[in-house]
Amino acid sequence: MKIVFAILLSTSLSLLSQSAHAMRCNSRLAMEGDSSFHFKKICGEPAHIERHTVYRSRSVHQNTKRLSDRGNVAHKLGITHAQEVAIHVEIWTYNFGPNRFMREVRFENGVAKSIQLKGKGY
Repeated sequence: MKIVFAILLSTSLSLLSQSAHAMRCNSRLAMEGDSSFHFKKICGEPAHIERHTVYRSRSVHQNTKRLSDRGNVAHKLGITHAQEVAIHVEIWTYNFGPNRFMREVRFENGVAKSIQLKGKGY
């Protein structure tokens, strides 16, 4: 009996930290890659919203043309440089009540990037 309880407990704890790729709200599905507008339309207002901005560096490749004396393209030059971009992050927490797990949805620039299972709702 103790072994069965230990297995159930460890399975439950591992579920709490797992990532889900979608969540069901009523009879509709909201998924990673959907917009925050879609989530709000399907699932309603979240119980909590956390907002912050992160800055990431990305490589930008830019092609330039060099002209010859006659106006023809002599060769192309490729220049790559780093550019810092702002990512607007929102973390929405959905609480579906005490009989269901809560969900935490991470949006970056208005697009759902991850859906995490959290503890039981309240």
